[in-house]
Amino acid sequence: MTVKFGQNGELLREALVPGAFSTLVDSLYNEAVRHSNAKTEYRPVADVIEKENTFEINAILPGLKKEDITLELKDNKLVLKGERKQVAENEKAHYHVKESFYGSFQRSFRLPENINKDSIKAEFKDGILYVSIDKQNPSSTSIEIK
Repeated sequence: MTVKFGQNGELLREALVPGAFSTLVDSLYNEAVRHSNAKTEYRPVADVIEKENTFEINAILPGLKKEDITLELKDNKLVLKGERKQVAENEKAHYHVKESFYGSFQRSFRLPENINKDSIKAEFKDGILYVSIDKQNPSSTSIEIK
């Protein structure tokens, strides 16, 4: 076997894998990647911010409406659920690249103990869900020393 190097000194793949087999591996790999990408679930991204008196969660939800999402508090977790529906595809169209995601999703955010659960506010505007949670003032109790 002859070892071949490219112009930059890199080992050429053809030196290790014969051409026909290499083409077969490439086609199988590309087919597997295409199928795995088609099944990728939608998972919205979010920023979690701590300020002096509040915690904020900003979830980026492009293409969704307020009616498509729910927000609930369960066991000290803020649970965001929703569904991004697939846009009807034109059967005559041929996609060269399809990077959009769709499907049901759920995100959970564990909340710290020092929050005021009654202060949770949420607003949905321009594809972003803004959640604000006030911090609870730490309660202190004086203990009499005898």
